[in-house]
Amino acid sequence: MLKGAYVLPANQTIDIRNVDWPLSILNCKHSLNQMEKGEQMEILIKDNDVVENLIVLISQLPGLSVKKDQDKENVILTINKIQ
Repeated sequence: MLKGAYVLPANQTIDIRNVDWPLSILNCKHSLNQMEKGEQMEILIKDNDVVENLIVLISQLPGLSVKKDQDKENVILTINKIQ
């Protein structure tokens, strides 16, 4: 992250680290469809297959941007509704 950069807090955080496939994707898709312009969502994930499937899903939904970060055990997807 850039020094001094302002990061908006997430409007919603979804933790699917212990949710099995495909329920994890369904939970996220429902929440993504409910997002309004300017909102931000964070999704916490453990399973790399779920990460890749979510990135594909998000890329197919209009008006969403996604950023992927990772710590030692988890992946954090930050999604912004831009349209």
